[in-house]
Amino acid sequence: MLRNRVFIYSIRWKFLFATVGLIISLLMILTYIQISSQRTIIKGELDNRVKIIKDSMIDRAKTLSGSLRVIVEESIVTFDISGIIKQTDKSVKESKDLSYIILMDYNSVAHIHTLNPGLRQSKLVGKEDEFAATRHEEAINEFVKDGIQYMELIVPVRFASNPWGVLRLGYSLRNLNRVIEDSRNTIKRQTRAMILHSIMIAILFVLLSSIIVLMLSGTLTNPIISLTRTAQELAQGHFTDTGKITVRSQDEVGILTYTFMDMANKIKTSHEQLEEYNRTLELRVEKRTSELQETLDERNKALDERNNALKELKESQERLIQSEKMAALGQLVAGVAHEINTPIGIAITTSSYLEEETKKTIVLFDNRTLNKNMLEKYLSDAQSANNLVVNNLLRAGNLIKSFKMVSADQTSWDKRKFNLNSYLNDIVTSLRPNVRKTSHNITINCPEVIEINSYPGVFAQIFTNLILNSLSHAYNNDDMGNIRIYVSIAGENLVLKYSDDGKGIPEANLKKIFDPFFTTKRGQGGTGLGLNIVFNIIDQTLKGNIECESVEGQGTVFTITVPLTIP
Repeated sequence: MLRNRVFIYSIRWKFLFATVGLIISLLMILTYIQISSQRTIIKGELDNRVKIIKDSMIDRAKTLSGSLRVIVEESIVTFDISGIIKQTDKSVKESKDLSYIILMDYNSVAHIHTLNPGLRQSKLVGKEDEFAATRHEEAINEFVKDGIQYMELIVPVRFASNPWGVLRLGYSLRNLNRVIEDSRNTIKRQTRAMILHSIMIAILFVLLSSIIVLMLSGTLTNPIISLTRTAQELAQGHFTDTGKITVRSQDEVGILTYTFMDMANKIKTSHEQLEEYNRTLELRVEKRTSELQETLDERNKALDERNNALKELKESQERLIQSEKMAALGQLVAGVAHEINTPIGIAITTSSYLEEETKKTIVLFDNRTLNKNMLEKYLSDAQSANNLVVNNLLRAGNLIKSFKMVSADQTSWDKRKFNLNSYLNDIVTSLRPNVRKTSHNITINCPEVIEINSYPGVFAQIFTNLILNSLSHAYNNDDMGNIRIYVSIAGENLVLKYSDDGKGIPEANLKKIFDPFFTTKRGQGGTGLGLNIVFNIIDQTLKGNIECESVEGQGTVFTITVPLTIP
C-alpha cells in the first residue's frame, strides 16, 4: 500500500508532470504566436493583392470611361445616342470584368442600359441608382445586387458645360472574391500544417524531457522514498528498523537522514517513557476524575442556586413593574374620583333644590294661590337648575369616559386603531386631577389626521409615567412649568417629543435613568421603575427607541421614535 502511494504521489512524478505541462504550455504559446504572425503576414499580402486588383480595375475603368464620356457628350450635343449603344455593348463584351454600362440623366432616366436594355427610357429607382443620381464628381460605389457584388465607377456627363447626367461602369467582383476565398483556404491549410507540425514537435519534446526528468529525479527521490518507508514503520511502532538507514551523501538529503535518525531515537526513548507513564496513568485518571466530579457537582449546585435566585429576581421585578402600573392606575382612580365628586355634588344639590321648589309650587297650585309671577319664577329656576345638572353630569360623564378608556388600555394592552390626538388628550384629561394640584400647563401639538393601528395602552403607560415623572422630579411645589408633547411623521416612523422646562437631569444620572430601580427619591415613594417600564415597552412592544437629552437647569426632552406599522 505504501509503495503504491509513494509511486502515485512521488515528487518524481509531480516534477515530471510540471515539466511536461510547462513544455506543452510554452509550445502552445510559441505555436499560437507563430500562427498569428503567419496569418497576419498572409492576410496583409492578401489585402495588398486585393488592393492591386481593385486599383488595376479602377484604372481600366477610368481609361474606358474617359473615352466613352467624350463620345457620349458629342452624341448628346447632336441629340443622337444610338451611335454609342453599339460602342458600349462592344466594350462590355471585350472586358471580362466589366458587367454593364449605364448612361442616365440626373432625373434617373436610363438612356443606355447594357445589362437590361428593356429599362432604356425608364426611371431607375434602386439605391445604387439614387446614389449615382446625386454624384456631380467622379465616384466609386460598391454594392451587392441579386447576390452579386459590384464596384461601379460613376463619371459625370455634361451638356454644353452644364451637368446632364452620369456614365456608370459596373464591374463584377466575382473573380476578385474567388481569389480572396482561395487565399483564405490556403491560409487554413497552412495553419493546420503548422499546428500538426507543432504537435509532432511537442510530442518529441515531451518524450525526451520525460526520460531526462525520470533519470535525474531518481537520485533525489529514492533516498526520500526510503525515509518515507522507515517513517511508516516507526508510525506503526517498529522502532528496531531505525538502524537500517544508511547515509551515503553529505548534501541536503544526507542532512535530512541524519536528522531523521536522531528524531527516531528520541521518539523511541519517548515511547518507552510513555509506556511507563501509562502504567500509572489509570490511577491518576481515576483520582482526577473523582476530584473533577466533586468540583462539577459543586458548580452545578451553585449554578442551580444562581438560576433560582435569577428566577426569583425576575418574578420580583415583574411584580414590582405590575405594582408600579397599578400604583399609577390607583393615582389615576383617586384623582378621577376626586374630580368627579365636584360635578356630581353640584348635580345632587341642584336636584334637591329643584325638588323642594317643585313641592312648594304643587302646594301653591293645590291651594289655588299660584299666580303667574310665581309660575314664571319656578319655570325659570327649573330651567336653570336643569341646565346646571345636565352640564355637570356631562362633565362627569366625559371624565368617566376618558378614565374608562385609559384605564382599560393600561390594564389590557390590546392592539386597535385609534386617533392619536384624541387619545393623547384623553390621557391628559385623566391626569387632570394630578395636574390641577400644580400650576403647570400641558400643551399637545399633534395633527388631528394621525390614526395608527397600535397599542393605545402602551401610549397611555408611556405618557402617564412621563407626566407623573415630570410632576414628581422636574419642579418644586411653587413652580409654574410647561410640559409639551409634539408629534410628527418622518418617513415610515412616528416621532413623539416630550419636553418639560424643569430642573433637568444631572449629567452623572443621564446614562442611568432607564436602569431598573434607579431613582433620586428613594424612600419618598419612588421605585425607580417608571422610566425602565417606558424603555422596555417602547423597545419590546412598539419596536422603537427612546432618547433623552437634558441640561441641568434647562429642562428635559424625551424623543420617541416608533414605526408607523407594527408587526
